[in-house]
Amino acid sequence: MYLAAVLIKDAPGDASQIPAEKALGFDAEIGSLEVEKEADIVVCDTLRPEWRSLFNPVNSLVYNADGRSVKTVIVDGHVVIEDYVPNFVDTEKLIREVQDIGTDMMKHNEVLVSPNRL
Repeated sequence: MYLAAVLIKDAPGDASQIPAEKALGFDAEIGSLEVEKEADIVVCDTLRPEWRSLFNPVNSLVYNADGRSVKTVIVDGHVVIEDYVPNFVDTEKLIREVQDIGTDMMKHNEVLVSPNRL
């Protein structure tokens, strides 16, 4: 959202080009809970520092927030992140697998692999 919002404003030098609310260009399909719109929900922790000036929560979401404030995500009626933790994947196992893939790639390319792994 951030890139969509700022890139379109940067090229012509006009910050009023696209407001944060329309940064994705999907306002007809998403953005509110209505019949015929997608109903995925993301709940953000607005007590985090990047949310402290809540004069415009949409601006805070687009320009200040990142994934660290995502507390809960519901996709197609299923909770996929709860209390900051994805429940659709074993994150520790995934990190180990990705680290092993990276280590193999480094060895294949004859790059020194650090013994200090995650």
